[in-house]
Amino acid sequence: MGISIDNLWAKAQRLSPSERLALSRRLAESVTETEAARRERVAKEMDQFFGGWADDERTTDEILAQIRAGRTTNTYPKF
Repeated sequence: MGISIDNLWAKAQRLSPSERLALSRRLAESVTETEAARRERVAKEMDQFFGGWADDERTTDEILAQIRAGRTTNTYPKF
């Protein structure tokens, strides 16, 4: 039988609370990314959002007009 998450979890359940905390810290430290790697990852994630309409041939006004046209009237009573 190979190593699996379920096997490891079953064994971890037998550890004391302090041993589990130590294991948790070691696991977290083993995957901690460097500041440079974090900046690169965040930059790539942000690129997914910024400039998302760069290929859209519509003008800003046309996009806003379409958004406004798609709005619905608020039917909830005002208090």
